[in-house]
Amino acid sequence: MEENQLLNKSKNLASKADGLAGDALAMASNKVAPVAGPILVQLLWKNKITITLVILSMILLMCFSFESLSLQALAGSRGLIEQISATHKECIQKAKEKHNIEFELLASYGKVISDFDEKYIGTGKGFLEITDADWEKSSTDGDEDGEIEATSICDNYFTLANILSQIQGDSEKKIDAYPYQKKAEVKEWYLIYKGLIMIPYGNPVGLIRSDLVTVSSGYNVVRIINGKENVHRGIDLVPSGKWYEENPGKTSKDSIVNSIISGDLSNTVDDAGALCSTVTNELFKVINCHCDSFIATDGAKVVYGSPLCFMGTTGNSTGVHVHVEISQKDENGKWQRIDPTPLVFPVNNYAGQNQ
Repeated sequence: MEENQLLNKSKNLASKADGLAGDALAMASNKVAPVAGPILVQLLWKNKITITLVILSMILLMCFSFESLSLQALAGSRGLIEQISATHKECIQKAKEKHNIEFELLASYGKVISDFDEKYIGTGKGFLEITDADWEKSSTDGDEDGEIEATSICDNYFTLANILSQIQGDSEKKIDAYPYQKKAEVKEWYLIYKGLIMIPYGNPVGLIRSDLVTVSSGYNVVRIINGKENVHRGIDLVPSGKWYEENPGKTSKDSIVNSIISGDLSNTVDDAGALCSTVTNELFKVINCHCDSFIATDGAKVVYGSPLCFMGTTGNSTGVHVHVEISQKDENGKWQRIDPTPLVFPVNNYAGQNQ
């Protein structure tokens, strides 16, 4: 019901729009909505950065296919999570693990209350506006420095996580029960983050750093393998010169392949003997093949950035690399392979050439 309301709202806004931005959103939403749901469609209207991205996408339309253009817009939306500072993300992640609270839930409070500004001063204690009574009862030493301070980022998130963990029910029920006035905004951002966190983003070696990998074979490239033409349905990545500079004495087999989405992990061996780590969620599937050995356990639930395996050359391979395939689930629930390049290189390198 909540998602339907968001979709209806976004459609009404789209119908009133005119000019370039309106046309761009109409084109992008047709592709984005079936992929990541109505959350992202509304997000294009709520955030100035993504609106700008959609407008820019119209200019890029002459250079890229429509599918690639839509995926770039999708990657741009996913980038909102990367706008959360590293310190906040680290504290949120630790508080999540300590109190078994969803990352997206804690992040939604950080966004709505203070926009992740630890210097924000509102009512109550700290930048998360925790009441004096709750702070007195549930304050937690998140940064483990022996003191509990309202000015500490981790102490704020750990205390909020501790409070929310004592409320029964799922995250939306916790939002309803926690006495913060802007419940609707918190719930809206919670749904936004829930949708965004399922989108693949960045490359498995450098994550948001594109300078640590080089594309050795692109998507849909026709290759001759064992005397037969073969269409490459993924992209092949190898460590870049920059990676070797930052890892002196290391070889490509020391390079760790990380997950670029959160989901369920499956470790398999294909018909040619390649070790493959596959991470799947409700919307996307990311396959990483030719691993030398597995790091994460088969069947585990992994999050963005989790180490999966070491880069290798198992199976039908001519050298150490990682083969990356991405599939999205269509409206019929079937997996359709897509060009990984715009999602693997969300900031630049859409043409697949990494400098």
